[in-house]
Amino acid sequence: MPLSVLLKIAKTKGLNYSIGPFNICLKTDIPLFLETFVKMYASLPLINQACISDFHIQIKQKKGLRRLWHQQAVFTVDSSEPFEPYPYNLAYPLAEWGLNWCIALSAHQNIMLHSAVLEYKGLTVVFPATSGSGKSTLCSILMLSGWRLLSDEFSIIEPNSGKIIPIPRAIPLKNNSIDIIKNFSEKAILGPTFEGTKKGDVAHLAPTSESFLRQNEWGDPALVIFPKYDMNIRCNLSKEDKALSFVSATQNSFNYHLTQNRGYKALSTLIQKCDTYNLHYSHIDDAIKTLNQLVEDTVDKKTVVI
Repeated sequence: MPLSVLLKIAKTKGLNYSIGPFNICLKTDIPLFLETFVKMYASLPLINQACISDFHIQIKQKKGLRRLWHQQAVFTVDSSEPFEPYPYNLAYPLAEWGLNWCIALSAHQNIMLHSAVLEYKGLTVVFPATSGSGKSTLCSILMLSGWRLLSDEFSIIEPNSGKIIPIPRAIPLKNNSIDIIKNFSEKAILGPTFEGTKKGDVAHLAPTSESFLRQNEWGDPALVIFPKYDMNIRCNLSKEDKALSFVSATQNSFNYHLTQNRGYKALSTLIQKCDTYNLHYSHIDDAIKTLNQLVEDTVDKKTVVI
């Protein structure tokens, strides 16, 4: 569909789409924002206009006389403005960060971890990590190396089954990570680099088509790996103590303190059923080789020979 047609729909009825369990209605009057959005989510089909939306999001130009010399973009959800206006050229990262905020505040029926989740050879791996650990860079390279992306930001655990609900979205890359991904693979679909944000320079990587097409296939976690980039250390994969893994998981949860007994049971089950590791690395190639081998070894152990 031509961008001009999409912009007309986005200004009026809004674009309706699903990311994992969430239905979103997106309205915008900013062409540059929509151009980047379409590039990041080109493989994601629009859904029926009549579907009930979890979030009604609007990315619009700030009105008033100030726009004549300093254009700004505003994020609204269900008619409220939770953030201050952003510079007009930062409308796209504002939208992604705003949706993160919406999910983190409203999906408390599930347990949420700050982690990447990917699948390789049918085995789901959870990568809980704090900011600065290199999680998004590692997640991007694994996805571009044939792993299926379930999520870069949220590990959404359905508490009754213990399975991970996929929520594949554009992966935010910061500063040096942008060039690393550009140079790693010609398959990388990157949006524009937004300079001078609160997180430095930021660019987004589009999920693979497979990640979108299989977003309704929940993952059954088998490995929990705590990654950490360290330029001064050789690649090292080591078993992590279960008790320490549980504590780290609770510290990486968005809503553990709100879910009480449900959260305790869900994270306890996750750590008990999964093998848990620490991964320290400095070279991406070593990390990929180590993780691929770990998954293959784990799959072999789980295979029952009749």
